[in-house]
Order: sequence, then C-alpha cells, then structure tokens
Amino acid sequence: MSKLLKLLIPVLIIAAGILYFFVFTGVIKVDSPRPPGATVEIDGIVVGTVPVKKRIRTGVHQIKVYKGGFETWEGEVEVAGSAASVSVRLRF
Repeated sequence: MSKLLKLLIPVLIIAAGILYFFVFTGVIKVDSPRPPGATVEIDGIVVGTVPVKKRIRTGVHQIKVYKGGFETWEGEVEVAGSAASVSVRLRF
C-alpha cells in the first residue's frame, strides 16, 4: 500500500464521520417555563432537566416532560435538518 493511501484512509474515515454527524443528526431543544427543573425523556431515556439541548438522529422522537405535582406532557417531535424546539407548560 502506498504511503499516500495509508494517510488517505484515516482522513476519509474521519470525514465520513463528520459528514454523518451533521447530515443525519439534528439538535432538539426542550424547555418548560413552568415548572423549572422538569425531567425530560427522549425515546424513553432520561436526558436531563429543562432546559435541554441535545444532538440526536433525525426522524420522529417521543418526548416526555414530567415533574411531581404536575400533569405529564408527552408528544412526538420530528427532528429534520438542523434543529427542532419544544416549549411545554405543565399543568397542576
């Protein structure tokens, strides 16, 4: 194998990873002004408390926002392109 090819293969692998990261993923933002500190789940996995900003695969995702003493909010969000945003107000 030539020296050029040995150098080129790792560069192509890294370039493919970067391309995948930006083309096939997007950012989802979930916020809840009421109540602060509500827990956020994306596709059944707890990802933190509001506000949450996370890079995920493009496509439709199940979002759940909840906190004790408030009604749980559940919905679907499609992440396509660069970003999707959800603002939720939980009811007592």
